[in-house]
Amino acid sequence: MSETHKSIRSSIVMLLALWLGSVITANAAYTNILYSTRFEAEEGFLGQYTLAGQGDWLGEGTGGNGLVTNFFPGLKQQAFLGYFPPTTAGEDFSTVWHPINYVPTTGSSGQVLFTVDMSVIDSTTTNRDEFRWSIYNADGANAKRLFSLNFDNLTQEISFSLDDGQGFVFTGHYFSNAVVYNLAIEMTLASNRWSAFLDETQLVKDEPITTTGATLSLGDVAAVWAIANPTKPGENYLLFDNYTVTTASQQPAEPEASIEYVAHLPGGEFLLRMKGPPGKEYAMDYTWDLMNWIPLKTNTIGSDGWLDFIDTTAFVDPRRFYRARRTAP
Repeated sequence: MSETHKSIRSSIVMLLALWLGSVITANAAYTNILYSTRFEAEEGFLGQYTLAGQGDWLGEGTGGNGLVTNFFPGLKQQAFLGYFPPTTAGEDFSTVWHPINYVPTTGSSGQVLFTVDMSVIDSTTTNRDEFRWSIYNADGANAKRLFSLNFDNLTQEISFSLDDGQGFVFTGHYFSNAVVYNLAIEMTLASNRWSAFLDETQLVKDEPITTTGATLSLGDVAAVWAIANPTKPGENYLLFDNYTVTTASQQPAEPEASIEYVAHLPGGEFLLRMKGPPGKEYAMDYTWDLMNWIPLKTNTIGSDGWLDFIDTTAFVDPRRFYRARRTAP
């Protein structure tokens, strides 16, 4: 890859997991990890090989995919899809994925959160393609594509498609090349709804996971390179890292507490507000990887139903997710 493709901004935008007000709450904390990887050598990923075939990743198509080092500052190895043209003439897509095969249990809400750090790197030519994240269900050989989120490198438009055969719908939002974004896709399988966020921007809200009655399960979240002109594939590519799929723990119903972002203070601190049932004690925890949760503060919700907290260490991590956790009856 050209050295000019390494000009990715030096810091990753911080992301607060406050997207729907109830995403990270006492009752819906995404703590059950279905799959997570940082594509590091200690996980068995070797940079000189393609991604497909390593760490149980699978692939279809002969376009380029593999691993690079330090394209995202400070994050060591990243995966990529694209850049090298398919070796099969006329091929118009290549895709890589890791099997998830999650089927929610009876009575479960089936809440699933997919997060990934991603960046679309532009071509050195005028040929530009599209990159997608496509969600498939867990029906084995009969797996169906449920929906896709598309990043068009020609127009830089972000669009989505459902399984209704109506094509892509523009979200009204754009992306920039060589910028590292955190993408989050939240699915609630029991209610057949999904939403998507790019950093703090909501791209999609409460669209149906399936419009055709397909099985509501999660087979995989696939990265896709859709080649606009198979005779002239672009040298563009998708970089991604910190690929994580989690489900929400199921706890007995109780009044929820939520965390809201109030302000980003001059010193890099975050002013956060916890809202919940008055007189109940909650802990505020944070994580940067959705695996290890660290307590910040334990306090009792005031009589007015809220309390404020300043996270003075927010700038330490490249991004932070927050949750409210009930600690006492």
